Amino acid sequence: MKRVAALHGDPVPERVRRVVADDVVPAGRFVLIGDNTEASFDSREHGFFHADDLHAVTVKKLETQHGR
Repeated sequence: MKRVAALHGDPVPERVRRVVADDVVPAGRFVLIGDNTEASFDSREHGFFHADDLHAVTVKKLETQHGR
């Protein structure tokens, strides 16, 4: 599973800049970062992912924890 770290028009995150030449994410592209940062193949190695590479979207509502 990967998380979208930046959408088109967003600044390229610092940890991805070494593999892409752009300062801003181009149209139709995403910056994806994996949860397991030590073993994940994501934008830190691959650069931008094309919108066609996005196969599913998972949405989870984050609820406030009691006492926080």
